Amino acid sequence: MARILYVHVPKCGGTSFGAALRLVHPFAQAGIDIDRARAEALAEAPHLTGRALIAADYRRRDRQLRDHLARGTACISGHVQLSEALLDGPAQGWLAVTLLRDPVARFVSHYAYLQRHHPDPTRAATLEAFLDTDDA
Repeated sequence: MARILYVHVPKCGGTSFGAALRLVHPFAQAGIDIDRARAEALAEAPHLTGRALIAADYRRRDRQLRDHLARGTACISGHVQLSEALLDGPAQGWLAVTLLRDPVARFVSHYAYLQRHHPDPTRAATLEAFLDTDDA
């Protein structure tokens, strides 16, 4: 059975898909703990906000991912960044999968999510202002 790396793209309806996918390897599966990643990033640098916090958070997620790959966990899922270096290195031979959504519906959902959860208090307050940001 193939080892699976499920890259969960935010706001694409992938939570249920990821849960079902992990059933393929019920005794050798793991998810990336995004709450732990954020807590570790803030414990190391409590002053971080905005883009700096997001970058530190993703470095912690990448560390978790690499730890699972090194242990040979058969199915890994999570909000992680995928790169050629990862696929040609530690994840070589893994089946990388994702689930995508209609781009417009995903964009609107992403905007609404960031309005509720973005770590930067100076985030764009309106959809019109959001269109001119890097987050868009």
